[in-house]
Amino acid sequence: MSAMVKESERESNSKTLGNSTELSRKCIDTVRVLCADMVEKAKSGHPGAPMGCAPIAHLLYSGENCMRYSPSNPQWINRDRLVLSNGHACALLYSMCHLT
Repeated sequence: MSAMVKESERESNSKTLGNSTELSRKCIDTVRVLCADMVEKAKSGHPGAPMGCAPIAHLLYSGENCMRYSPSNPQWINRDRLVLSNGHACALLYSMCHLT
């Protein structure tokens, strides 16, 4: 019974989100392609981390209540910061900075 309720909730949420889910998928795929292109053009690095973390970055940078930042004011003292210790993932940060 519980599985049936969860499945119907999932279907309801999917119908409610409609184009929003499709838009999110397109945004995530765009970030993935941009990261892969960046690594290919630089002829250095590995696209695995940026492509795998693209959904996380999309959530952090596009959610209303997630990251607080202002690209027009990089000196804003109260901005949120995202630090990735994996150097291979820097393409993800560069992509998000470019897109926002």
